[in-house]
Amino acid sequence: NPDQSNDRPRLKSASDRNAMAYLEKIYAEMGVKNDPPPEYFESDSRYMSIERALRCLPRGKFCDLGCGRGLVLRRLQDHHTCYGTDFDPGAVEYCRSQGLTVDRIDLNEADELPFPGVTFDAVLISEVLEHLLEPRRALQVVKRHLKPGGTLIVTIPNAVPLMVRFKVLFGRTAPWLHYPS
Repeated sequence: NPDQSNDRPRLKSASDRNAMAYLEKIYAEMGVKNDPPPEYFESDSRYMSIERALRCLPRGKFCDLGCGRGLVLRRLQDHHTCYGTDFDPGAVEYCRSQGLTVDRIDLNEADELPFPGVTFDAVLISEVLEHLLEPRRALQVVKRHLKPGGTLIVTIPNAVPLMVRFKVLFGRTAPWLHYPS
């Protein structure tokens, strides 16, 4: 039963705490150095497909869970009322400095989004679920905040392309694969 996960203690084990400490360190180190330049959006067909899909929807309230530095939010603010969340406090601070409505959230532990009483016409979770210890929890939160008939767009990367699979098969690792991905 998916609702039973709410009864389990959250991040109580040493391995869960270690994983969270590791992720916090990784995000702090990533910071601005890994932020793609604005022109990157046009070169990535995934982002272009997401934007096209969201622009085809009627104007409404849109939330990007894991919005990073707000690239999708900035591109869609002429069409939707945009909200965002991110785990990285530096990304949240940057988004706010750009006038975006963004709050910090840990989707591993959140029971609600940080926008009380707001329901969304569309929610995007792009390249986020694979980083979560309990992705089902994030989807349950979205379900509570998505309007009936609303649109949920989820993308997950192909973390292990064919050539990397061969390396892993023979005991090697890929430097960009990190726990819990």
